[in-house]
Amino acid sequence: MLALFREAFTRTRPRVPLDDFHAMTDSFLNRLRMDSVQLREDWTGRNYADDRVARRFLDRPRADGKFVGRRSRSKRRGRAGPEGWW
Repeated sequence: MLALFREAFTRTRPRVPLDDFHAMTDSFLNRLRMDSVQLREDWTGRNYADDRVARRFLDRPRADGKFVGRRSRSKRRGRAGPEGWW
């Protein structure tokens, strides 16, 4: 999922509309399944996003009247990478 987060959230796009994030996650899961990665077959992008919110890897703040996904504040602080954002 780290690869998905790096693809979805960038410095110029720190927030992603929830429906777009679910679609990105579905596409990512399909690629993993095609590569025979063992995943829960019954879970969709929405299920994985809900799980990541519950585990505090994602926030769902309301912005411009829409919910958007973004990395949670605690995870942003603790996961600085080479680009400084993950």
